[in-house]
Amino acid sequence: MIDADVRTSVLGGRQMTQEELDRSISTIRYGTLSYVDEEGWPDMRPMNFGVYQGCYYFHAHKTKGEKLKSLTSGKRVCISFYKASDQVGQEPICQHESVLVYGRLERLDESDENTEEMLQGLTALCLAAGTPYKAAPERLASGVKTISVFKVIPEHTVGKLVRFATLPARPAPADSAPTP
Repeated sequence: MIDADVRTSVLGGRQMTQEELDRSISTIRYGTLSYVDEEGWPDMRPMNFGVYQGCYYFHAHKTKGEKLKSLTSGKRVCISFYKASDQVGQEPICQHESVLVYGRLERLDESDENTEEMLQGLTALCLAAGTPYKAAPERLASGVKTISVFKVIPEHTVGKLVRFATLPARPAPADSAPTP
């Protein structure tokens, strides 16, 4: 299912090259984490992610976090990233990008040996979210006490580009005939 042909070509869409995929992933900020909850229902959570050494990091509050009851190490998850063109209606042709990352979850705050990786993942997350002041070492050290840090280890990643017309085609200029 995760590498089905339906992702490769539909109308104006095509699968991203590895270079396009790398470029798109390097600019991500927000995405949606999808998983099956403890009752068997599909669940989705929009959140911000950080990318560090090819893995995706996010966090949840240890006491108030709704995600924690369903997120355990080894769980299969999917992250969806979508970048819409900001030129729709302004440019004749626009392009949207979507990326799906399928992987397994690892909870890092359950072992003291993961502290350095947690701090690196959180730093990447703060920088990607546009809040670099939160990445200060003293802020991260105090934050780690109240949050759980998760890593998604990707097993399969696929991206799609969709090009589409946003404005009607412009009529060809009329030939100017000589005036008698």
